[in-house]
This record gives sequence, structure tokens and C-alpha cells, in this order.
Amino acid sequence: MGLIQALAGPQGLRHFARSGGIDFGDDFHGYEPDFGLPWADDGGARHDLDHEPEANDVFLVCEQTGATVSGEPLFARPFASSDDALALSEDGYLINGDGHFLLGMALDENGKPSASEPEVVRLDAAGIETVGTTRLTYRANLPAFPLTANADYDVTGSELLDKTLFARDPSVQGSGIVLGDDRVKFLDRSLAGGSVRVIAGDGRIVPLVLRWAKATSLRSAGRDSWNLFYRVRRDARAGEVAWKNIGHAFGFSADGRLDEVSLVVPVMDMMVDGVRLGNISIVFGPGGVTQFADRSGLVKILAAEADGCLGGEFTGISMSGGGRLFAHYANGVMRPLADIQFSGEERWFGANEDARHSLERRVV
Repeated sequence: MGLIQALAGPQGLRHFARSGGIDFGDDFHGYEPDFGLPWADDGGARHDLDHEPEANDVFLVCEQTGATVSGEPLFARPFASSDDALALSEDGYLINGDGHFLLGMALDENGKPSASEPEVVRLDAAGIETVGTTRLTYRANLPAFPLTANADYDVTGSELLDKTLFARDPSVQGSGIVLGDDRVKFLDRSLAGGSVRVIAGDGRIVPLVLRWAKATSLRSAGRDSWNLFYRVRRDARAGEVAWKNIGHAFGFSADGRLDEVSLVVPVMDMMVDGVRLGNISIVFGPGGVTQFADRSGLVKILAAEADGCLGGEFTGISMSGGGRLFAHYANGVMRPLADIQFSGEERWFGANEDARHSLERRVV
């Protein structure tokens, strides 16, 4: 949309302020966000910021030449400036000591450029909305012989999940469940698979508890296979669902490798302790699940991470010594917004007349 507007909203802008209460790392110089004070109009057009620029780096700035009918400013061709007396104007523009407007390379949430050329930097103050979990990245090694509470090396099949002991067959893919009546039997014949914090669409945080159960073995069925379950209800009573099969049989070859080269299992309409999570895809990836001998006889969790983000109000902005601008939120999230210092070696930085004119058209 022509301007970097990563933080929109009616609350007004918060100012840069020195603060000793929060450490943003060695890369930050001088100003950290003031998390309590609103942007105050003290009668001036600017609020100064301290900054220690990298040697030989410059800022890209432009002058305002007019305004559109709707009041949006129009800008002239950008030029380089070493003026590091930066301030944030009342209407969200980043300006230097001469009143010139700074340009920056817009960044996505991962810190990667989201534009091909710099744009005039403008900030506003929206918070971020809650985004529920839709994806779980998970990697683990399963022991060749699971040392469950019921397992006995001398008893064939004692390490397996004996479906005949359950009121409902828990190994059925897509509908396998464990009822509250059978909860103890299930726990005695399965292994802990870790717990992951997931976020419901309404912002509630829920622990997603996983367990692995070995269904068949080379000795009993000529093939090793496992089932993965998630806990539906912590305090399930008789007749209520306590655990549910995610709906995929994990088969392993004789060398302990999963049959599938890469695996993503969609789990539909997940409900945990009365909280609806919706559909979540469990991403195992290439080699994400293995079955190698492990003396402990337990599941070794290699990775367990869910996406999603809690909502949070905008609390301030900060900038690193390298000229990267960040937004901060009440939920602890820090997001990169733009790079505003340049070395002069960038491909678009005055490389030729066409590049300069292309840049001019973006900001005029």
C-alpha cells in the first residue's frame, strides 16, 4: 500500500524512551519501548530518539512536496543522509533532525524483505489479534521395545496395546478412542509423548498431551507399527472419551525407519478439556519419526512446537544498532518492521538512472 503500516489503530502512538527494565540484547542502543506511557502531545511535532549508527551506514530520506486531496503527503526523490537525530512525528512518520522523512525496507514477521525497494516509514499502533494453532511440528524417536508399565521382556506381546482389553478398539484409525473406564489400562500400555501448548481461536491456552502405543511388532505380526493419541479429557469418567487416536498407523521397516518419506497428518475437529481447537495438522517431516533401540525404553522427543499467537496491545518500538526497527506487544512478541540504515551498496541504491526513477515513482 505504499507505506509501511505494520501497526494500525486508534490508540495513538507510543514514544521511544530509555528504559532499564527490559533487556533487548547487545544489539540495541539507547532506546527501548516505554511500555506504560501513551504517545503524548506536548505541543511539539517530534520526539527525539537516541541512536548509534553503524560506521559508514546512511539513511535514505525524502522531502515532502505537497499533499493529496485527502491529505496524504507527497514526497520528492529520496537521497542519502547521515543525520541520525531520529524522531517519530505525531502522525507516525519517522523523521530526522532536518525534518526529512525516512525510508525503509519493509520486513515480514520473519525479518525477510517484503518489498523490492524502500518505502516511506509510517507506524501506527494496532495490537495483534489472537491466531489459533493450526500446525504442530513434532519429531521423536520411538524405542524398539517400549518399556511400558505392563512390558516384560520375557512375555511376548506384553509391550503392545492389546485391543481386546478395551471396550472400544483404540487402534482403529480415525475412530479409535479410549474411554474413561479404560484409562488406567491405556496408560499402563503406552508411553508419554510429550505435551505442547496450543492456542484456541478464542485465546485460551490448552496443553495438548500426547501418548504413543505400539500396536504390532515384528515378532507378533511381522511388522512394527505405532499409534499416536492425544488426551481429550483429563478427568474423563466412565463412558466419556479420555484419549483419541490421531488416525494414522505409523509403520516401520526393519531398519527402524518410517515407511513414509515425509509425513503430515491432519487431525480434524480437535477438542481438549472442553475447548474446541478445530483442525490441526501435525507435521512430522522427513525422518521426523524413527524407531531405534533406546536403553531407556521411552519416547525421546526431538521437537514439539505449535504455531499460533496470543493477541496483545502495541506497547512500543525499538531499533537495533544496525538500523532494524521493531514493534513490541503486551504478550511479549517482538516483530521486525523495517531496515532503515543502508550501506550504499544495495542494488537499488543509485545503481543507475532507471533505478533512481523507479524509486521516485514508488514514493511520489
